[in-house]
Amino acid sequence: MAQLSDRPSSWMNFLSVGGLASLGVSAALFQLSKLQDGRIFELDRAQLVETLAHIAQLEHMLPLLVAVRGRITCREPTTCQLNGTSVVMRELVEEEVYFKEHPSGRTTQENFEVRREREQREAFLEDRTGSIRLENLEHAAGLTGVMEVKQEFRHADLLQETLMQAMLSKALKSMVRHGVRITERYLPVDTTVTVVGELVADCVTSSVVGSRASRSAAVDSSQQTSQKQQQPSGSDGSPAAAVAARPAMGSRDAALGTNIASAGNVAATATATAVAAAGAELIGQAALQALPYTLRMPARGPFHVTTLTLPQLRTSLERASIIIRAFAWGFGLLGTVLVVRKAAQAYHRLQSHRRFQRLLASSGNNGEDDGVRGPGTCVVCLDRNSDIVFSGCGHMCVCNACSVSLQKCPICRVASQTIRVFRP
Repeated sequence: MAQLSDRPSSWMNFLSVGGLASLGVSAALFQLSKLQDGRIFELDRAQLVETLAHIAQLEHMLPLLVAVRGRITCREPTTCQLNGTSVVMRELVEEEVYFKEHPSGRTTQENFEVRREREQREAFLEDRTGSIRLENLEHAAGLTGVMEVKQEFRHADLLQETLMQAMLSKALKSMVRHGVRITERYLPVDTTVTVVGELVADCVTSSVVGSRASRSAAVDSSQQTSQKQQQPSGSDGSPAAAVAARPAMGSRDAALGTNIASAGNVAATATATAVAAAGAELIGQAALQALPYTLRMPARGPFHVTTLTLPQLRTSLERASIIIRAFAWGFGLLGTVLVVRKAAQAYHRLQSHRRFQRLLASSGNNGEDDGVRGPGTCVVCLDRNSDIVFSGCGHMCVCNACSVSLQKCPICRVASQTIRVFRP
């Protein structure tokens, strides 16, 4: 009866806090899946570039969102501190590790960062046809999965502690220094990646063209020098003229002159081959550096650096969107069930309270005495007519439905059997 007489005090009794929280999480996840779908749509706008040499065909469309696959290189790479690998960028974090003993006897690990280093060099994306410059590489999505991690732990040597560390250990008796942990994340040179970003024309085109022209001039001058060395000399005192001017020499001197001339021709040929190889190398390097384009982070749009190909990247984003949407539907259904259940329970209590008030009003009682009931009404549910008589005391005060769980008369508390009475 006490539960029936408690009237809902406010509208908060109809709301479920857990249900509202679940609905809020569902709405946030739906927004996240919507953003993920937007990223997929923007990724579909990217123009796939097979090789860097094909960029020249897209020059009239720049700036343009493209997807290019190649190797990340660097003209002056830095060195990884832990393993000596040549890297484009690196980040080193040094932490001191302590063991802390709590009064309860539990021991936990505490880490304190003491040093952080970050170094980055100018990066290029290169394939067999050319090389372009990369900007804002550190802000690219997916770079964390591309970078490698190297970790090293150095145990503490208590005999080599500094004065400050000794004072700290003395002040914090519950903390014991365990060692130093060094974690280094780095991007190695020649890592094959797919870069999705905005392709623009480079502003340093003139310097690149000038360097290429100077290298071409150097190669031409080297080739001209080698050609002069290969040409036979005429009557100006060359070895061939001297041999022709001395026909009366013996066979020994003629053979010696022939060998000298052959040796000179072989040396000239070797020199020309070396110069040509050096020139080809310079031309190849100039071709790799002669693409005046930059791949950078767009003002609005995707910027990815990943080891996956473009179709694999799109499939990965779609899979993530499906998983997020599934969790959103799950939290939404859970929140709906909790809210509807709480509202139904509150509505049932409100209806019971109103029915109780109507019964009190019909008996002429305004609720001052909860023990007074209407004539012929069950004293338990206060709703149905009483039709059960307790044989031990003779009270007819409950209905058939409520008498099932009763062993004693609710009025005089006498244990007895029940007899149902049927009224005409």
